[in-house]
Amino acid sequence: MDIWHAQSFPFLSQLLYYENGEEYNQTLILNDDYTLNEEKLAEQGLPWYAASQMISRVSRTMYIGAAIMHFILWHAKDVYHLVKEAHVRLVSFRFTSLTCC
Repeated sequence: MDIWHAQSFPFLSQLLYYENGEEYNQTLILNDDYTLNEEKLAEQGLPWYAASQMISRVSRTMYIGAAIMHFILWHAKDVYHLVKEAHVRLVSFRFTSLTCC
């Protein structure tokens, strides 16, 4: 099984490749001011990552999700109580400033 055409590319590489394994020439899809030219991109085709780059990007996304979920699971009650306390203080401050004098 050749997922992401990984066997066509070097394993540990940060370069982009054509589907056939040749190094992707990024300058062929850029305008003179280094912005993306959609027509040239359609001609050249989308670039492919090496397997190590895909694993790195997927795992980074999972790390971020895990960090957020960890924070929610372990600190949700503390955050809830802090927000509730701040809200009570804000409401009481506004109420006393309106009824005073």
